[in-house]
Amino acid sequence: MDKKVLVDTDIIIKSYRGNSTIYKELLAIKEKFAVSVVTAFELLNGANNIKQLASTRKELKAYTILHFDTEISVLALQLFSKYSITRKLQIADLLIAATALHFNLELYTDNKKHYDFIEGLKFYKKK
Repeated sequence: MDKKVLVDTDIIIKSYRGNSTIYKELLAIKEKFAVSVVTAFELLNGANNIKQLASTRKELKAYTILHFDTEISVLALQLFSKYSITRKLQIADLLIAATALHFNLELYTDNKKHYDFIEGLKFYKKK
């Protein structure tokens, strides 16, 4: 089986908004992709009303959600310590990157600039 893929929040949002290329790509890898619990938080936070919240909750049930633990939080803190002076960092991005590194997953994102400086992080290449 191919390596699993961690899908970043931006990809899920683009799919929700009707990007057919991304939607087809997600369908092609649906058996092997997961999202970080951070992505779940971000998606739920983006709901503007009860209907959207219910729809997002339902959608999240179909995903494998990877929760962060002590090892992931320690890794995220190490990344923050290493890059905080030279980069403008978002905590959510660090937790997503640390999750990908911890589970040895490729990261599927269109926001590579948020992550491309992180040593050892591998990016998913669209088929």
